[in-house]
Amino acid sequence: MKEDEIREKFMRVLEDCRKKDGTVDLNQAYSSIGLWMRHFLSPADQKRMEYIVDWCDGVSKILDIGCGDGMLAKRLSEKGSEVVGVDISIDQLKEGKRNSKSLNFVRGDATHPVFRRGSFDVVVAGEVLEHLRRPFESLLEWRHLLKPNGRLILSTPNNVNLAKICRHLMGRKPPIRDLHLNFYDFYTIQQILNFAGYEIELARTIRLPFPYLRYRLFLIQLSLAGLFPAIGDPILLRCTVSGA
Repeated sequence: MKEDEIREKFMRVLEDCRKKDGTVDLNQAYSSIGLWMRHFLSPADQKRMEYIVDWCDGVSKILDIGCGDGMLAKRLSEKGSEVVGVDISIDQLKEGKRNSKSLNFVRGDATHPVFRRGSFDVVVAGEVLEHLRRPFESLLEWRHLLKPNGRLILSTPNNVNLAKICRHLMGRKPPIRDLHLNFYDFYTIQQILNFAGYEIELARTIRLPFPYLRYRLFLIQLSLAGLFPAIGDPILLRCTVSGA
């Protein structure tokens, strides 16, 4: 992201955290800014978004499920696609509208998006499946939204990545992601998608996370993920509908 975009985002976060007396709720601001920085400024997330945008090149109509503040939807629309963003959070959708007034954002449930069957060429679900109470039901519903020869693109954290394996071997407890209800690895998520009626076209992970290094030596982590995808993170998949 450009420097002026980052500055503008910080100012929006501070305004959203302003109390009625005009002061800023510092605890809320710290939490909101920290979450945004981890999500949008991390090299891995930027690389994940690059892959998704490349995989959607030339696509006519895209549904972005769990669109958040619309940053991915905005990048997809800049490539010429018609993009509809869906999210359950009103605050996130307001932020999406501020980021791009021309995009269509709809409040809705990720498991049962209210659209006609066969409406989209691509359904994108980035870092969504691990938060859902009924993930398999969601996959079935998303399949019905796709046109013939449509594709599902999704990403999800790998619960068996190198950093977590090393922590277990050293007797250290991996950090718990409080908002995650479901946990997948590189192979089980592909099996689940097959059971839900999808065929895997492309499967990869973004980086090989070294314990305690986070994003240091990031280019090396990117390269090694291609050699050892089963222990990389996050998982990124492009799927077609079986028999389409």
